[in-house]
Amino acid sequence: MSVLSKLAVAATNFIDPVAKKLFQTFIQTETVTALGSTITDAVLLKVGRNNVLAADGAVGVKLPFSKTDMQVEIINTVAAQDLLVYPFSTSEQINAITAGDAFTVSGGARATFSCNANGHWYVAATPTGVATSATTAELDV
Repeated sequence: MSVLSKLAVAATNFIDPVAKKLFQTFIQTETVTALGSTITDAVLLKVGRNNVLAADGAVGVKLPFSKTDMQVEIINTVAAQDLLVYPFSTSEQINAITAGDAFTVSGGARATFSCNANGHWYVAATPTGVATSATTAELDV
């Protein structure tokens, strides 16, 4: 098969069931609307890619219960508004932020959250459309 699709993976009998599940995880894309302003009422995301709508700087989404080696990709589809991303519970943590507190994904940015240990996520957001300039001294380094 030249293009990997959900239907192609689901229909094939030539892929081991474990590998099939892995492929489906990679190509799974969800579209969700950000709701809630706290960890308790934020929308729960799924593993895989999540296109998030309706970010307004005050509403957010919540990562799934963390397990080692999980990855969740979040795309903030609202160009001019930040999106709050909470861990699953108040005992889980993102980067070095206080447990239970939200990480902010800038407007129009993509962020991939990776779980390195149960209860802990790492993320480095990739902004889009942000222009930066360096001084001559910085370029010389």
